[in-house]
Amino acid sequence: MMKSTSFYSLPVEIMLLMAYQLNIGDCYHCSQVSRQWYQIFRPRMYRSVDIYDSKMLDCFMKMVSQERIQQGTMATSSHLFFPVSRYVKAIEISQVEIPKELQEFPVQSLAWRCVDPLIPRISQTMGCYGGITSLTLKFTKEEIISSFDFYALLRNIPRLECLALSGYFKELTVDHLEQLHNEASKTLTTLDLEGDVLLAAENHWVPSARSVPSSSLVQNLRLAYRWPDARNSAMWLLYLTHKYPGVHRLQLEGRKGAATVVSTSSRLSGRGNEEQDLLEVDPLCIQACNEFSHHHPDLEHMRLVNLGLHPSLYRTILHGLHHCRDIDLAGVEAPLSYSGEEKQQWLEDLFATFQERVERLNIKLVYPRIVMLGLSRCKNLRELTLSRTSGFITSRDHHWQLSLSDLLSSCPHLVHLTLRQLTVALKPSGATCVNTNSKTHPLRVLRLEHVAMPAIALQDLGTRCPQLRQLYIHYCKWLSQNHQYNHVELYMANQSLDLVEIINSGDVYTLEPHNLLAIQTKFSKRDHWFLNTSSTSSKATTIAAHPVPTQVNTWNQIRSMLNTQILEPLNESDVMMVEQQIKALTMARASRTTPPSNNVFPHIKNALNRGYLNFHCESINKFYFNGTQIYI
Repeated sequence: MMKSTSFYSLPVEIMLLMAYQLNIGDCYHCSQVSRQWYQIFRPRMYRSVDIYDSKMLDCFMKMVSQERIQQGTMATSSHLFFPVSRYVKAIEISQVEIPKELQEFPVQSLAWRCVDPLIPRISQTMGCYGGITSLTLKFTKEEIISSFDFYALLRNIPRLECLALSGYFKELTVDHLEQLHNEASKTLTTLDLEGDVLLAAENHWVPSARSVPSSSLVQNLRLAYRWPDARNSAMWLLYLTHKYPGVHRLQLEGRKGAATVVSTSSRLSGRGNEEQDLLEVDPLCIQACNEFSHHHPDLEHMRLVNLGLHPSLYRTILHGLHHCRDIDLAGVEAPLSYSGEEKQQWLEDLFATFQERVERLNIKLVYPRIVMLGLSRCKNLRELTLSRTSGFITSRDHHWQLSLSDLLSSCPHLVHLTLRQLTVALKPSGATCVNTNSKTHPLRVLRLEHVAMPAIALQDLGTRCPQLRQLYIHYCKWLSQNHQYNHVELYMANQSLDLVEIINSGDVYTLEPHNLLAIQTKFSKRDHWFLNTSSTSSKATTIAAHPVPTQVNTWNQIRSMLNTQILEPLNESDVMMVEQQIKALTMARASRTTPPSNNVFPHIKNALNRGYLNFHCESINKFYFNGTQIYI
């Protein structure tokens, strides 16, 4: 007979290989099994260290010094010993000085973040350690900006790869970028600048400069400013095109207030004409969009928000980006003067420029229904984020509503779907796409944020999407047929879910979210009832501001996971009391009489008045309700 092999009999080398395949959260749990596993899996947890205050820095440095002493005593011993300092690959430090002892760490990445840095703190940090690879500085005070020599700081960081500045260049000019390029290290690959407004670039732009090849190695570029008028936006687009030709990820995020070019004549006539509008567009804008599309064939990710360009020019920008698979058009909208048919045609032409290659798409429209035919052309679409720019999320008008069934039919390969500020229709429209309800869909992750929808829509979704594993419901409203019954029943009987997260969601006719929850799985004989009391509810609301992570990768997520409040289920007497009160409420509402109190506790009675959520599925791995983890 073959002997059974346990984990404890595996060689240490195999255990180390297993540790490198796990995330930090799994390694943390494995390190609590035994002393041997603690020494094996603990170093893996420290591959990325996040230090956010001086107390945590002192603890980390104390642990390292103790390990050095222990390493000397363990040199002649047969015990396992894996020092943490040998396995640290990345360190992130926030709001504290970098100590001299970190010079001996052979880390691959050292990040330093600071808000309103003081001159003594910066001088001490730069004097002790110049091996910073990532620098993030945020400025909110004018007196600190005026007394801060930023370019002298750059000259002392020869290994800088990532630079993020917020508030330092409030009015960004081309001269600022040129000096930044000259003073920064040649290893800089990521540049993130955020401020107020981009100043006019026309006086700084020299056409002959386009013939000079750029030496910039920046691959990730983000500018978050308010863009000027259309002509100056085109000048900036020309400058960025030839200054950063090797960029792979580009994010141009305009603040609100950027100009939107719409033909005056078409606005007065009440109808839109794209050819007539293009005749009134500055030729420089057309030239800038054509050159941008021609010089960035390797662009992989692009985000364009409120740039002040004519909406038809975005199609020109996207036309030559043959390798761009991640497109964010949250700030692109059809001209206001266009009719419904013209907006539909404009959107179809826009989708035709990237229909075969796009895999991740984010789009924000006034009428989300018109996006259906365009999405049906995106055959390789895997991730979609769809939201609405205006209107009430509880609108009953069919123009504002979106059919979830039609959306899945338009995107047969969709894996990750996010809906924001939408109203989900109960029935499919039947006119926007081919009916494929009989086919199963490969959707695995569904995220709903500020969405109004009927509960039966999720029941149909569970039947059609058997591979659904993660469900997020944040600040949603449930549409019920009768406002007298504000309880919600979610039946997904055949669904095996890994993660369910429900935050501050309730009936559309109530102003407060549900605090009472009932869960039933295939293996449970009865409903499990849970209640958020007044003391727990305030804590849950605080935690709910930071959604629970699906994959634990940092120490901050470890801390949030350990600090999560555990909600105990109601006992049998409370459950019987709740069920009796529900029956009494149902009979009272049917007969239109006042329901009896039945000696119900006040907190349970208040929760029932708000309504309750009844969730049915086959199995659940992790369930979070209003920021509180629930164990079934």
